[in-house]
Amino acid sequence: MNTVAEVETFWTVVGKGAAIIGVIVAIVQGVRYLYSLLPSAKMEKRLGDVEKNLQKDYEHLKKHDDDIETLNKKTDNTAKKIDQVNQGVHRLGKSQIALLNHQINGNGIDKLKEEADDLTDFFIDR
Repeated sequence: MNTVAEVETFWTVVGKGAAIIGVIVAIVQGVRYLYSLLPSAKMEKRLGDVEKNLQKDYEHLKKHDDDIETLNKKTDNTAKKIDQVNQGVHRLGKSQIALLNHQINGNGIDKLKEEADDLTDFFIDR
């Protein structure tokens, strides 16, 4: 009979322990719920959302910075090419003037030869 009483006592203690654990869990859940109703809890959630959005915005801006850097490199290359074209146009203009002077007065053959050599060097060295 001792064993039956001991088993009943054991199960009574286990039942009371389970009830106590259930009450503790309910209290913790209640405290969590009440905490979620506090303005500070809502602010923490909103702050977390803002931080996530800031991170997304930062990544978005970083991508745009990379795009702008690429465009700046392309712009620099285009400016160099335009400068080279302008130099070529300038050289061709000088050659045209030398040809006009030769046709007008028939002189300046040495100037024509010199300009032809300069023009040849210019376009070969590019």
